[in-house]
Amino acid sequence: MPTSTVSAELFYKGESQSWAPIQQSFDIERTLYSTLVLRVLGLDKAEETINLITIRGVAGSGKTVLMRRVAHDLATKYDKLVLFAPPGAILRADPLIELHELTGLPVILVVDHAADQVPSLEPMLERLQAVGIPIIAILGDTHAAFGNTLEPLSDRIRYGHEVRNLDDMEIEALISKLDQNGSLGLLANEPPDVRKKAFTELADKQLLVALYEATQGRLLEDLLVVEYHRVLLTEAQELYLLVCTLNRFRVPIRATLVHRIMGISFKDFEKRFLGPLQGMVFTEMDPASRDYAYRARHPQIADIVFRRILDSQSKQVAQYKKMIEHMNTSYTSDNAALRKMLSFKNLRDVAGHIEDRRSILEAAERISGNDTFILQQQAITEINSNRGDLKAAADYLARAQVLRPNDKTIFHTRASLLTRKAEQTKDVLSRRSLRSEARAILKATRDGDSDPYVCSLLARVAIDEIQDRLKAIIDLPNDGAKAEIARLTEDAQKAIAKGLSRAPDFEGLIKENYRLRRVLQIGDRGIGMLERTLDSQPGLEFVAATYARALASSDPEKAKAALRKGIAEKPHSKILHQALFELLLAEADDFRDELAAPLRRAYTPEDDNLLMHLHSARFHYVRGERAEYASALGRLEKMKVQMPEKLKPRLPVKNAASSKGLFAGTIVQLRVAYGFIETPGFLDRIFLRSAGCADELVWEKLREGSQVSYQLRFNGRGAVATEVRLAAGLA
Repeated sequence: MPTSTVSAELFYKGESQSWAPIQQSFDIERTLYSTLVLRVLGLDKAEETINLITIRGVAGSGKTVLMRRVAHDLATKYDKLVLFAPPGAILRADPLIELHELTGLPVILVVDHAADQVPSLEPMLERLQAVGIPIIAILGDTHAAFGNTLEPLSDRIRYGHEVRNLDDMEIEALISKLDQNGSLGLLANEPPDVRKKAFTELADKQLLVALYEATQGRLLEDLLVVEYHRVLLTEAQELYLLVCTLNRFRVPIRATLVHRIMGISFKDFEKRFLGPLQGMVFTEMDPASRDYAYRARHPQIADIVFRRILDSQSKQVAQYKKMIEHMNTSYTSDNAALRKMLSFKNLRDVAGHIEDRRSILEAAERISGNDTFILQQQAITEINSNRGDLKAAADYLARAQVLRPNDKTIFHTRASLLTRKAEQTKDVLSRRSLRSEARAILKATRDGDSDPYVCSLLARVAIDEIQDRLKAIIDLPNDGAKAEIARLTEDAQKAIAKGLSRAPDFEGLIKENYRLRRVLQIGDRGIGMLERTLDSQPGLEFVAATYARALASSDPEKAKAALRKGIAEKPHSKILHQALFELLLAEADDFRDELAAPLRRAYTPEDDNLLMHLHSARFHYVRGERAEYASALGRLEKMKVQMPEKLKPRLPVKNAASSKGLFAGTIVQLRVAYGFIETPGFLDRIFLRSAGCADELVWEKLREGSQVSYQLRFNGRGAVATEVRLAAGLA
């Protein structure tokens, strides 16, 4: 085991990819530690050959350090044969068989970032089972990364554990460690009760975040931005951004790729950049390519740096394209990174406009040639975008199918395309024909009756058809239509039940199950199902947002708790932050500080979420924040939204001092069809159109200097007045 050292400061800032901090005892004993050790020692005598233990937790919760500590102690204190597989390790059965034959000991394999390794783990475990080699594997990753990837291994999982937030004992142990190692930062001169309070107030955050914010007294995101700007060499900043762009997907960037993009060799890095980037960028040998590679100290840190430094979608898109153009997909790490970058969810997060998504995928196609994955992602992008080209999607799928005629995922995407076409078709019989074709494709797919994705699509097709039939009953009631609805309902429920029996947390199935209940007006029996799902997978964005909105009126505290748990899992989820913002908005003062963070994270500067951009303008206007309000209006001006939608007044602001919620003001400028109102205390004048008056007579009576009451709203050009009346209407 290596005996290099690492500074305590660096370890507490997130560097955990080595044994040094474990050997130097910088870590604390987590509550879960003894349970895990006892589980492994107990399984050592198990009858089964293959035994798996899973460890889940949000990014930055301390999973990697805990797993290294367990592996270290099992090997050094209990004389076990332990192998630790870091991210990107190559997993094969033969070395494990040889080790067992030499030692006679069961193999204990600890796998970090295990979700990425499931495709390798499955055949390796099958081989070990076949030759009778006993193995205990501890698999650790985030809830989001695991998702349903462990389903093929489910029969072999004996225990599942979660790394939770710090409890009181862990906080006290952590403060003691920080004190021993001179790493308390701003808390160094504070008394014990102040130190504990600082961590207790952050106990609901990830361990990594709590360490930064408690000891430095500032938000982690802000600290990382300052750290970035303190790197004086522009080239070093650029290199760090390249590293963060890929390492946010837990993939290191090859030194050769950096050289191709920037012309910086590994020797150049050692001579010129090792100093400026010390503690920020680390080097390692990529086991697959045998090339040197760079990584950040933690994927969560890499993600924050990427998002905060490249603070607009145009910058992020440009960064993606620059990197993709220099990739070589014959290298495993480049290929893995490209596939993560181009998954539909990740690509949509970076590129809000379909034109940008297309340009990124076209760049990937240029370096990959006729790659089935790229073609399929191009099709999926068109299918799932409001302005997507379904004919182009069909062409992409046809090309992909020529390359891989038996790939069932291509059949699945084709069925999704037909379902999407049905949604856009006005003729009822044509819709039924398209859905029938989609259903036939799905049922013809091997194992289609139990594949969760196939089941969710089958349910979707049936529920779409139910909606059509329900409308037909309203228009023309008949017993045949009712019988057909009953059959379709049975089809939908059967597909959902089969899918959930195999993958109970599959997001698409959860969505369709809840949708079916809503369509059939069964009520809220689906709430309990959503709650059980979120207990095990809090980061399912759609499920968490749907659950919270369903509970918003009856149990808002429970709704907020679900959203905050989801945000801890996916801190950059716009869906979850928007749902939280909406909940908080309904509670009290619309402009309190608490709203600022979820509002800021519910959209990106260049996306098309008109409502959240308007909320931003509204928030900053009423708070009197001139620069932020101007920025919000600048973003609204650039939005590619139809003008009638952009100019529609929305989001009324209530005046608490008025029983009717109206504001008072003075007409300061009046033209033929518009004017401006001035209200003391407001940031700027309020725009008024003649159509904004309560009736035509009001407009005719208005003069410059007239006292009026009005409802304050916002559109794409800022504050606007509606329901305008002469001042008598204020009381």
